Amino acid sequence: MGPIFFADLARLHVASSGMSALKSATTRLASELASGERADVAASLGGDLREILALRRTITVNEGLIRAADETALRAEGQQAALGSLRKGLDSVTAAVSGLFPVSGPEQTARVAAQARVALGDALATLNSSIGGRSLFAGISPTGPAVIGADDLLARLETVLTGATSQTEMATRIMAWFDNPAGWATQGYRGGPEARAQELEPGGARLTDRTAADVRIRSAIAAFATAAFLDRTSHGVPAESGAAVHTLAGLRTANDGLVTLTAEIGFDQQRIATFRTEKEAEAMAVEMAIATRTSIDPALAAVELEAVQTNLETLYAVTARISRLSLADFIR
Repeated sequence: MGPIFFADLARLHVASSGMSALKSATTRLASELASGERADVAASLGGDLREILALRRTITVNEGLIRAADETALRAEGQQAALGSLRKGLDSVTAAVSGLFPVSGPEQTARVAAQARVALGDALATLNSSIGGRSLFAGISPTGPAVIGADDLLARLETVLTGATSQTEMATRIMAWFDNPAGWATQGYRGGPEARAQELEPGGARLTDRTAADVRIRSAIAAFATAAFLDRTSHGVPAESGAAVHTLAGLRTANDGLVTLTAEIGFDQQRIATFRTEKEAEAMAVEMAIATRTSIDPALAAVELEAVQTNLETLYAVTARISRLSLADFIR
């Protein structure tokens, strides 16, 4: 390497300083092109980040609201599935009881009652179902069962029916037990009170909680239980032609009640879906607002990067003549 004079050393010092700045610019522009965002957002906004922070806080809040809505939607979906199972059971038992008309014998009645007992057990098990470890119909006591089991319920009703002399009296006693606050609400229902009406967001729509103590669900269980005792003639209670009619009417009324309850939950599901759509649209708008403040113009950034690279090459050529270094030495 030839001699380097003081003037050359000065020019080399200036070139080195310029090289450092160009390297930093190259790194910054390459990073911005890769990410699509400004490397120094604070500098681009004059140091005022209040608006950006407020927008990002809005996104965080929306994400929390959407997660809560998703959890509520999942619970409502589980309740709908459970009610659908109860209605299917009611339809099956209703068809079986309808088959007792116009004439039926003890064996056929016993088969229908046995079918009703199985359906009752299935219905109670369904009411005890849970999602994510939380009972669907137990109100504010979500970790325990919502209702007692079928064997326990039938045993309690056996006690209630002691001394009944007719199937009409039996049906009346069963319904009275379910309607009495000391009956189903105390002995059959094992959950807690309804949870406080949930707001999708502060000041927004309220969603009502549903428990197995709801009168529509209670009526369905009562209808199953009444049908389960249709074969009581084998226990000394005389058969009555009106017993099946009464039972059939109760089954149909219970089904109508579940249809109404299903529609109410369906309305809540629609509100949840609408709310979620609104929040997603709001989040998208906020994200776009943030992007306009933090993103770069890719075309402009590419032009700037090309210009910086050109300057880098020019500076290299000048510096190389002074020190005879290679480009590889400069960019290491």
